[in-house]
Amino acid sequence: IAGMPRSRTGWWSVVTRTPRSTCVHEPCGIDAPGLDIFASHFENQAFEFSGVSDSSVVCDLIGPILQRWKPRTLIVVRPFEQVMRSFLRYSAGLVFDIHKVREQLERFDRGVKTWAASGHPLIKTVPFDALGNVDVVEDCFEWLMPGGPKFDPELLHMNIQVDRKHFRAVMAEAA
Repeated sequence: IAGMPRSRTGWWSVVTRTPRSTCVHEPCGIDAPGLDIFASHFENQAFEFSGVSDSSVVCDLIGPILQRWKPRTLIVVRPFEQVMRSFLRYSAGLVFDIHKVREQLERFDRGVKTWAASGHPLIKTVPFDALGNVDVVEDCFEWLMPGGPKFDPELLHMNIQVDRKHFRAVMAEAA
């Protein structure tokens, strides 16, 4: 699962965890160090379905991940300016270099757009604004885990966001 930060990738990580599936959110932090960190997640034999949700993969690693493990991949597409507004609201009160953050988010945005438009058979895209529609979310859920567990529509109303303490730590690391 990939998409810009503030695009519900953390939410997807939580709702795709069932007795038959697991999904780890951002196992590598702000900069993806390489493929090895993903191996234990994609090769997890304890679950029928196993994966990750991580914004950083859209820049350099989604191609190698698709080639090596061939996971069904959901890309959430959210307009850049919406991401920036959401990011600035959530980070209110923190001190950081907004130009550096914008540059990194623009890099993520280019990756999302490139892969969303790629036509790759293992990639499904969904507009962020469609994630309030239960039929769309059920379709994405089934795409990620064909024949797997069914989506519980009650989960659609859950507000899942990164803990502010963790967010501060990530921002400090990126500075």
